[in-house]
Amino acid sequence: MNNQEYVKKIVSYIRSYMEQNNITQKKLESLCKEKDAAVSQGTISNIFAKPSSARLSTLINICDGLDISLSSLMKNIELSQKLPDPSSNLMIYDTSDPSYRGYFKKYFIYFLSTDEKNNGELVYGELDFKNRNAPSPCEASLELYTGEPDPDTNISRTKSYTGDMVISRVGCIYCNLVSYEYGDIWTLAFNHLQLNIHSFIGAIGCGITSASGSKRFPTIHKVFLSSTELSEEQQRYVSGLLRLYRDEITISKKQLNAFMNHSGLDLKFKSNIERALTTPETFYNIPINMIQPPVPNEKYAQELSLLLQYSSMPCNDKITKDETDLAPCIISPGK
Repeated sequence: MNNQEYVKKIVSYIRSYMEQNNITQKKLESLCKEKDAAVSQGTISNIFAKPSSARLSTLINICDGLDISLSSLMKNIELSQKLPDPSSNLMIYDTSDPSYRGYFKKYFIYFLSTDEKNNGELVYGELDFKNRNAPSPCEASLELYTGEPDPDTNISRTKSYTGDMVISRVGCIYCNLVSYEYGDIWTLAFNHLQLNIHSFIGAIGCGITSASGSKRFPTIHKVFLSSTELSEEQQRYVSGLLRLYRDEITISKKQLNAFMNHSGLDLKFKSNIERALTTPETFYNIPINMIQPPVPNEKYAQELSLLLQYSSMPCNDKITKDETDLAPCIISPGK
């Protein structure tokens, strides 16, 4: 696409944006003047009549008047050239799509630390989704409060990430976030929460990033997304639910005894665990279907969380150097 085609695309978007927001040429002239980016109504009319006549400086002033990021707009034009025909594209990039309604706000995320000294402790951050005022992916930013002290100031570090969020028509949302300062990327995936239909409380998704510390191995986390900041009690339950488990929970005999002596356990939940323990072992595998009630409820969620905290289930799936070193053995045996 040559420069003239770029200009035509930009003018076309500006015209469309003005129509969607009921902004007349006279109103645009006024908006530009307010931003010290003067453009006369006559110039605006000429640009719409003959887009190829538009100067870059004029387009910049118009975008300033409309609070549109010209760089984001041009980036999106490039993106649109690479995307397949909308009829065969299941990714929704345009934030004016109804799927994005309800998403533009701040959320709190929690995941388990990869630091062995803080095994099982939660790390939390704030995830913010914003509309860029352009037909481009939703702007996403993440502030992670790691608790790691800065070696120079001894103040807890905050890692900042920026990137995009996009919704898939198959029912997922994806965030790709980059921290240039720390050389780190977070990729988050959650089920599409349909906030245009339902109010949001919380959800669990997954995140791929690198482990903290000097050796940053690739790591897969379960991530808890919340509409509100969690209390200490809520965080305690969340730290259990973020352990990795599926059909069984592995727990040592010592830890199981400690859990069974936990005050306030529901007798039915406790009885179901005892029923699952058919033979004494050093470690027990407790089938989830033997302790799960017909309809999950608050008490079950809390006690399952406590059981997971006592369990030996891993906090995350970290790809180690030993595992990485096995790959060449498969690809090039004998070398």
